[in-house]
Amino acid sequence: RKLSSSLQQVHAEYSSLLEEAAARIRAALKADPILRTHTESIRVQARMKSAYSAWSKMRRKQVTLTELHDVLGLRIIFKPSQSGRLPTPHHWQRQAILCYRALEVVHRVYPPLLGRRIKDYVACPKQNGYQSLHSS
Repeated sequence: RKLSSSLQQVHAEYSSLLEEAAARIRAALKADPILRTHTESIRVQARMKSAYSAWSKMRRKQVTLTELHDVLGLRIIFKPSQSGRLPTPHHWQRQAILCYRALEVVHRVYPPLLGRRIKDYVACPKQNGYQSLHSS
């Protein structure tokens, strides 16, 4: 219960800032000529870690809520435009290129924090097939 109320407090405190960041990133992504040409749609969603997910990570890493760096975040989801019938390997390569392009655009708006790594699950997918890029 205490964790849930702490998460709600974080959300209340930062939700408008998070929505503003989402709007800035959305505008930059939609203005990018490469992404505009090669995607049908781009969504930027604000998200908050669930209480269970936060609790699980805190327990696993032996940290407090204030030490978690991903309690709030933005998720970018895009749909590549149809480019004819690309062979499967080329389709995946094109999607990867678009992911890296989106990250480049995001970093133009919000440069990554010094000393923080970028988690690249596009180049190295998780065993369950999960692919994404994480930056802070």
